[in-house]
Amino acid sequence: AIVRLIAFVHFCTCMANIIAFVILPFYAPWYLALPAMTYLSNVIFGSCPLTQLENAVRRHHGLPLIESFSEHYFP
Repeated sequence: AIVRLIAFVHFCTCMANIIAFVILPFYAPWYLALPAMTYLSNVIFGSCPLTQLENAVRRHHGLPLIESFSEHYFP
């Protein structure tokens, strides 16, 4: 049950990051939007702390680990 809750929160966070990445350039000046978009892209496509949390819980429950949220849930 906890793995599903973490996966749901992880999904919601990923969607919020993607939406923010798309909308941000229209609502912030370029000198604020550019670093924020760089950070968001790193979180979205790089090492996300929620992936590490999900892997820790999966390891505790004996489930296979995931490398990336999007690759695991949306093949």
